[in-house]
Amino acid sequence: MLTLNLKIKRQAVALILPITLIFSLVLLSFTRFFITHNHNLSIGVTLDLAFSIPVIHALLSTRSKNLKYSTALFFTIGLIVASFIIPKSNQFLLHQVKAWMVPVVELCSIVFFIVQTQKIRSRQSLLKKNDDDFYTVFKLVSKELLPPRLTSIITAEIAAFYYGFFNWHKVAYSDKTFSYHKKTGIISLIGVFIFMILIETFVFHLLLQKWSGKVAWIVSGISFYAVLQAFGIARSILKRPIQINDDRLVIRYGILAETTIDLKDIISAEIYNKQSVTGENLRALSPFKKLEEPDIILNLSQPYYIEGIYGSRKIFDQLLISIDEKEVFLKQFRELSGTNSGTCTAKQQ
Repeated sequence: MLTLNLKIKRQAVALILPITLIFSLVLLSFTRFFITHNHNLSIGVTLDLAFSIPVIHALLSTRSKNLKYSTALFFTIGLIVASFIIPKSNQFLLHQVKAWMVPVVELCSIVFFIVQTQKIRSRQSLLKKNDDDFYTVFKLVSKELLPPRLTSIITAEIAAFYYGFFNWHKVAYSDKTFSYHKKTGIISLIGVFIFMILIETFVFHLLLQKWSGKVAWIVSGISFYAVLQAFGIARSILKRPIQINDDRLVIRYGILAETTIDLKDIISAEIYNKQSVTGENLRALSPFKKLEEPDIILNLSQPYYIEGIYGSRKIFDQLLISIDEKEVFLKQFRELSGTNSGTCTAKQQ
């Protein structure tokens, strides 16, 4: 217990001391002493912010797993702070650090990510288990390289661009692979949403341009980024089908939501009847549940979680899903799960 308390206190010092030093250097930059001797002090401040403070954090920190990320964060913060507090005429050393150290750090990060990715991709059983789905494999890779909270954000952003602009392979639908977008019209709805954003962005850009050109381009850039994300999400719905494997049911809604259920834990799969369904943990996989009617309800023997975009999680033991070929799905589910007609039924509305 004493050892644990000491580790916690040491970790707190490893965070508080560097932050305190950064604030101290910021306050120093406003003093008359710094203004008078800024040429010589700029060198020392640059070295402290770029190297001394990250090294102090690294030496004091007890969390070796995320140490490289926190140290890189302090290094980045140091460069940003130095850019603001050191006079432009005295940033010669800072320019050298940016010119030489930043590319080296970026190169090391890329090499590290590639090496770790290759290690995971070498696990052929893992890739086969997940059917080579990019988003699934990429999340597994990122979890070994990045902190959990950062993983969910980065994987969602990169996956949207991947499915939007790099994945052009057609999905081979079969009696075990099912689409869920053809009857709901969700792709058309996202298309209308994108069109509306583009029109509104154009109008707002013209209005804001009269007030501030920079603000107009910033707002337009954010809106255009939202359009790219929406386009990627729409294409991910096309590229990530629902699949029945030998012992698992992999249910996806693009990159917005997904869950994997063991077939043995599914009590029944039935055509959805809204009037006869109640349950405390009843969930719809689709984030657009108010805009589209689900086709099938799955009743489970134990709770599972829906993993949403950006790391959100929702518990359920009854799940509503949409499937274009619902009769084929129920037939295949019945055969693969080994259930009889009394256990897995297809009730008509």
